[in-house]
Amino acid sequence: MLKKLSEAEKVLNIRDNPELKITEITDPKRAEWKTKEYEENYRELYEETPLAYFSIGLDKSIKRCNYAAEKLLGYTKKQILNMDVFDLYADTNDGKTKAKKLFQRFLAGENIQDEELQMMQKNGNVIWISLTVRPVKDNSGETIESRSMVLDISERKKAEQELINLNKLKSEILTRASHELKTPLMAIKGFSELLILKHQETTDNNELYLIEEIKKGCSRLEKLINDILKTAELKSGAVLLKKSIEDLSLLIRKSVDELKGFADSRNQIINLMIYDKLIASFDKEQIKQVLNNILTNAIKYTLPNGLIEIRSQVKGDFIIISIKDNGIGFAREDLRKLFKRFGKIERFGQGYDVVTQGSGLGLYISKKIIELHGGNVWVESEGRNNGSTFYFSLPIPTS
Repeated sequence: MLKKLSEAEKVLNIRDNPELKITEITDPKRAEWKTKEYEENYRELYEETPLAYFSIGLDKSIKRCNYAAEKLLGYTKKQILNMDVFDLYADTNDGKTKAKKLFQRFLAGENIQDEELQMMQKNGNVIWISLTVRPVKDNSGETIESRSMVLDISERKKAEQELINLNKLKSEILTRASHELKTPLMAIKGFSELLILKHQETTDNNELYLIEEIKKGCSRLEKLINDILKTAELKSGAVLLKKSIEDLSLLIRKSVDELKGFADSRNQIINLMIYDKLIASFDKEQIKQVLNNILTNAIKYTLPNGLIEIRSQVKGDFIIISIKDNGIGFAREDLRKLFKRFGKIERFGQGYDVVTQGSGLGLYISKKIIELHGGNVWVESEGRNNGSTFYFSLPIPTS
């Protein structure tokens, strides 16, 4: 008498008995049962998932949707199925206009992934959604409809907008405060200079020293204010470049001449190893600020008796300028924040004979200016006490 096999035993037998495996698979009743089980599991998953699903025909009709879709939009399933797919979207550039463009991309065979659009609920509320679309194909491989997954991201978009508004408010406060500080600062600086000019013959050296310190403090504060204003200008996109065809090598030499006194005061040598001519299209004032920012940092963070080298090279369609020093260098964690706003690496009290004054905005400003010119800025360092090399590139004019 043959023993009746359990389902588990059948599975084990199928693995070891190819003939039985063929019999099991081709059994019509078993295949029908498996198909129904699969369809039931799929239907359950489709209806109970918290994500809204829509099946859209190539004619833009809505063929199916799940309970989450009804809940998201406030319509009944019957109402949704009687709609054109574009009726679901808000009448905005981020709604219907964008949805129609995405539908054309889908018809062209492109998958749609996490696109952000605006949908319209039954009560008239506009909501933000993330849309992912995948094709459904028949046995011949032809696309017959699309399956769209919709995620409500309204709360996230609201939080993003609030953050944008806060950043805008912060920038406006900084800008306004900086402008307001300029007036009294100019008065302090101007009267300090007037005191020195009028009374330097009759005032003793100690008093003159105090007035000079007031002047220096004003200059530092003036630079900080100017950096804050420049940062706000760059962040708002209000900077308009006044580009012209210029010789970059002349500008580099001029910048070196201006900062030579600072380098001499620290007994540093600046070696200039650049081409005689470096023709590029750039805004002279903006690029001069970049050069001064990077070279000033090299002088400040290189110990007395140090060496700074400025080199040039032409690589592809770009001129690359490097400013190398044998100063205190950067650890790997320092490099990640160098070009961020207020990304200053604090050196005060660490036993280095370096200049620690600075706003932490210079490299951020430099990066933004170079990027506006179509170039890039980067830095290399082998670690603390191993120096660093700052690079920036500018495109070579095509004609």
